[in-house]
Amino acid sequence: KAINHKKTKLIFKTETESLGEIAIEVDVDGEDLDFRFNTKEEETRKLINAQMADLKKHLEAQDYKTKSVRVVKRNLDIKKFLVPTLDLNDLTRVQTEV
Repeated sequence: KAINHKKTKLIFKTETESLGEIAIEVDVDGEDLDFRFNTKEEETRKLINAQMADLKKHLEAQDYKTKSVRVVKRNLDIKKFLVPTLDLNDLTRVQTEV
């Protein structure tokens, strides 16, 4: 099956000491984007909500349209999105500081 670059789903997951665990799902349909931020941390959800206008503004400057941005109270299990042939025991966690 060919990958349709105009219609796809991106998933990013990170965990920091100050923000906790965050998983971001981005559904891409041409120039239309749907975002779902997944985190159980109340303060992190407030921070994301406070930055939504900036996110939309920056994406519009790149000719993208933000159809929706949702912040949900849950942790996302990304294992179901990984390629089934990948041995999850061989995964390496990458940690870095910015």
